[in-house]
Amino acid sequence: MNEIETLPENKTKKYGLVIGGLLIIIAIAFGLWWVTRPAKEVVKTADLHLDTAQQGQRNSLIESIQNQIAAAEAKNASVEERFKLYSQLGNEQYAIGAYDDAQKALVTAQKLLPDNPTSYQDLYRVYFAMHNYDAALSAIKRAVELNAASVANWNNYITLEKNQFGMSAADRLKLFEQAVTKTAQAPEIVHAYAETYEEKGDYVQAYNIYRTLVDKYPNNAQYHADIDRMVSKQNTNK
Repeated sequence: MNEIETLPENKTKKYGLVIGGLLIIIAIAFGLWWVTRPAKEVVKTADLHLDTAQQGQRNSLIESIQNQIAAAEAKNASVEERFKLYSQLGNEQYAIGAYDDAQKALVTAQKLLPDNPTSYQDLYRVYFAMHNYDAALSAIKRAVELNAASVANWNNYITLEKNQFGMSAADRLKLFEQAVTKTAQAPEIVHAYAETYEEKGDYVQAYNIYRTLVDKYPNNAQYHADIDRMVSKQNTNK
């Protein structure tokens, strides 16, 4: 019967060290790749809540829009028509998580009509999803400049400044002062304005602003609750 061949002890140790070293190198390389991989790889793993049928419908729609773009470019269609198509394409690509493609389409739309706020608003969403907050801030600020009456633009702008760039309540109040005027005192903006005073600890001013909302919208239970909360906080601080 043949005997099983065994490695000498020093040879076994040598092979063990080599294998161990290789495993360590592989682990380090994988760790570096995981940390430094592009943001687009991260966001594409997100659950987009699209089932197979919905994904297929989106892809078919994207292909249709791409064909329309090719036809529009071939016939040298109007800038407005091409802007609309590239905007549609970018938004559909955004919906399926193809953020790089969406960015390219929306940047093309923005170059076609650089003073149209829509592409900047759409680019804000794409950059935010890619975690490129500097680009998102630049896009939403431009959207505010071009469409200062938009409540959504102001909310997105100020919220981004607060959550991603740590803007203080005092500085956000300055932005809200502009937003209240530009949006004709939209209740959503006025309410956020009051909340920021409350965050800052100025319960008297917060109460006064909430009071204006109660006067305008007496049937809104939330505004009455805000008033009651401010009264309670003021009494607590006495």
